[in-house]
Amino acid sequence: MKIMVIYPADAEVRELLAEWLEERNHVIVEVGPRPESWPSALAEHEPDLVLMPQFLEDDPEALAAQSSFPDCQFRILGTNEADWESVLLAADAAYDNRRPKARRFADERRFIIHDEAYRLYASPEKLHRPSNDPGWAQVAAQQEALFVLQLQTGVAGGHQRAKQYLSVLRRFHRQLLQECAYRLGHASYKVVWLREEIARWCTVLCHYIPDAEIAACPAPQNASPDFVYLHHEMPSSFLYPLICVLQFMPRPSVTEEIIKAATWSYTGQSEEELAQTSYLLFGINGFLAEIARSQIWCMDQFLAADSDFHRHSDVSRGLHRAIGATMEFWGWHYLLAMGGGLRAITSRVLTGETRVEPHDNARIVPTFRELQKAMRRTPTP
Repeated sequence: MKIMVIYPADAEVRELLAEWLEERNHVIVEVGPRPESWPSALAEHEPDLVLMPQFLEDDPEALAAQSSFPDCQFRILGTNEADWESVLLAADAAYDNRRPKARRFADERRFIIHDEAYRLYASPEKLHRPSNDPGWAQVAAQQEALFVLQLQTGVAGGHQRAKQYLSVLRRFHRQLLQECAYRLGHASYKVVWLREEIARWCTVLCHYIPDAEIAACPAPQNASPDFVYLHHEMPSSFLYPLICVLQFMPRPSVTEEIIKAATWSYTGQSEEELAQTSYLLFGINGFLAEIARSQIWCMDQFLAADSDFHRHSDVSRGLHRAIGATMEFWGWHYLLAMGGGLRAITSRVLTGETRVEPHDNARIVPTFRELQKAMRRTPTP
């Protein structure tokens, strides 16, 4: 058990208490005689138990801390060993019988307390406000058009199909992760399966991209529960959803990592190199899985006129973060800076007031046949 101790002011009692605690088999964090900031001290050390002197029993800051840190026990210390023993016995019993409950992040406010070392890198602005940047209006208009195209594709049936696809994929992915973790444990190249999962997460996103041929994309799970093929190079049907997503212009840093992970193949690399690539594959899969989930949650809210997003000016923290993650993934930081503008755009799309058509009916992404032709023309290295 990790114990945070706020020592009494009396020097003699403090010394006795320190000696007494040394004899116990606990991790001791000393704070005293009073935390400069209760939330900061508790968030930094995450103790299981806080022992504090009598004079802090009714302290407003201590009481507020108790409600903010529900998993932590707060106990008042007496002035002698008998008191300390009874307090610790009760705390030990409560610790042994604890039943932690899962809970969500706070919706209304959630503070990030920074280590002092981060002061060097602190930025005065949390979010880049680009309204004064050169070319702001043109870039914002382009990003709004891309966003509207996704909304239109979702309304036309893409959203419901994406939800069905994701439902199957998530179940399949959980099984595959276990399999690949086992392969990684003994440095097996079979972890390359995760490379193809990248294409499946991108297929979820393709359901919102106009002209993307979903029928040419991989299914959300292997065709057979008994047999699976281990490709050396990524096949065209798996490359196609990646190309569609990348054509829709996500952030450059995202594009680079997806390309790096998707074009990797095993050519006899050492165990160390294989492990490094495996961690990249695990990481990019986890990231894209969250983006896929966020995209669908956002579209659930954007495309339903009676959703919380449309009925309330403030949204939950979770939805706020999902919108931010989705917009940043697609590189729509200008659009994200519009704040309430998203609600106005989605409302106009739902009522039919706003519609975007590609210039001269040009395709947004290539056809699968075009990809196959391009691959046949590309010489094998």
